[in-house]
Amino acid sequence: MLTVSKKAAVRFLIKKQRLDQRQGSLAGSEAVAAMVRTLEAVQLDPVLTVDRNHHLVLFNRLSGFQPQWLEEAVANQLLLDYICTNRCFVPMQEYPWFAPLMRARECRQSEQLGKLSETVAYVLRTLAEKGPQTSRQIEYEQARERVKGYWDQYPKTKASTLALHILWECGRVIAAARPGGEIVFDLPERVIPENLRKAGQDLSVREATDFKCRKYYRALRLVDAGHQFFGWTNMKAAERLEYIEKDVQAGLLVPVAIRDVRRKYWCLAEDADELAACAKEVVNDCVRILSPLDNFLWRRERLLDLLDFDYTWEIYFPVHKRKYGPYTMPILAGEQLAGRIDLKYDRPAGTLRVNLLVWEPWFTKSARRKAQSGLDAELENMRQYLGAANIVQGQQ
Repeated sequence: MLTVSKKAAVRFLIKKQRLDQRQGSLAGSEAVAAMVRTLEAVQLDPVLTVDRNHHLVLFNRLSGFQPQWLEEAVANQLLLDYICTNRCFVPMQEYPWFAPLMRARECRQSEQLGKLSETVAYVLRTLAEKGPQTSRQIEYEQARERVKGYWDQYPKTKASTLALHILWECGRVIAAARPGGEIVFDLPERVIPENLRKAGQDLSVREATDFKCRKYYRALRLVDAGHQFFGWTNMKAAERLEYIEKDVQAGLLVPVAIRDVRRKYWCLAEDADELAACAKEVVNDCVRILSPLDNFLWRRERLLDLLDFDYTWEIYFPVHKRKYGPYTMPILAGEQLAGRIDLKYDRPAGTLRVNLLVWEPWFTKSARRKAQSGLDAELENMRQYLGAANIVQGQQ
């Protein structure tokens, strides 16, 4: 059993999440691919209130990051767009371990694919004959009928769009490029390197699940058995504990007791010495504005345990139920989540708007003054990245 303080655990996570300093040794698609390998996965989200989540995650970690770096990494087959509970970018080299999960999804979706069989055939034939296509480019007379996708409350999705999405989930089509955020689909034989496709044919769902759980350990670094999405799987509570115990017995995981925290945690055995050493290390006194789906924020209960920070993304809340704002982002100041800032990039006006800035009540005035200068610098950094002309306080 390894026993550490909250501060040591936070320092460890900041270091592993590469939030202590922006990386500048690489640039372009190679820098993006290397960072995704380090983080294990970067969650996709299309919301453009400030910028897309996947862009902001990389902006916070890569010096000079530009969205086209990510577009090039996808187009150059360095990244795979697939599911780790949520849609994520993962290294393309991991395709073989996702292939069995794609096949399993196809079995589960067989009834739906059958209902859409004519549209499915058209989509696949169009891609085969015309090459890479966006959803908008795939037009089919009968597919213009609105159907109910499982993300809809009522029928409003084109049949061709639903068919395309299900085919993507099943690995029958691949998200081959993302110019300007729009997905370009293609057939796997034209996107996935042949050696990876062949390797994926020989792996079982059990092998894929084991791989995914270990990937989850590396992504979260400090894990607990209560996480609903433990291992990015659908395990029940008893199964999670059994899985963890198996990996402890195998020497893969080590139990971690965090002082003044009741919840039990585990870390990778290979991380134990580094976690213990963080008791004496100091995090760079930098400021980061974390996007709502940043990797550091994935486990909300862990934020409460380690940082006493209660965070909810309010974008899907009705206005009257919002406490802070639709795109309120945590402010990481050194090794503390010290405040919240609600931002909006008004693209037509070229203005980055600060609608709200709230420091945590326990954050002292002297600490606020020190953090404010770092926050101002980070806002200016974001302004330049977005291409905004100015920064304005308050809504319009």
